[in-house]
Amino acid sequence: MADVLEILNDTQVTVTDNSVELLIESAGPSTTIEVGYLPFGDGTTIPGPVGPAGPTGPQGPPGNTIAIVQSTPSASWVLTHNLGHKPQVSILDESGNVIHTDVTHFDTNRISVVFAQPQAGSALLT
Repeated sequence: MADVLEILNDTQVTVTDNSVELLIESAGPSTTIEVGYLPFGDGTTIPGPVGPAGPTGPQGPPGNTIAIVQSTPSASWVLTHNLGHKPQVSILDESGNVIHTDVTHFDTNRISVVFAQPQAGSALLT
């Protein structure tokens, strides 16, 4: 909860801390001020309450997932995907089981996948 300073009946309040002076004037019969950050003479501040969340941002672009099938078993796959970025890569065997292996991004459009034994399957790139 924030500190609240209420000024009544067209008065003037001066708050001084070392060399910093804050002058507050009432803007009518009653002025209420919610105090968040008050500076101190040494430059430090005391944080006030967290404000409300901002509006939801715009929806991002749709994700692109492509599957590249390697039907001939090989110990090394070189795959061109042309996504224009270095995608997240999941490697699956022919039964759809995830295989953990080394994946190297040559650039934003090609990857290399290396296995200990020749392997057929597919690469899912997102």
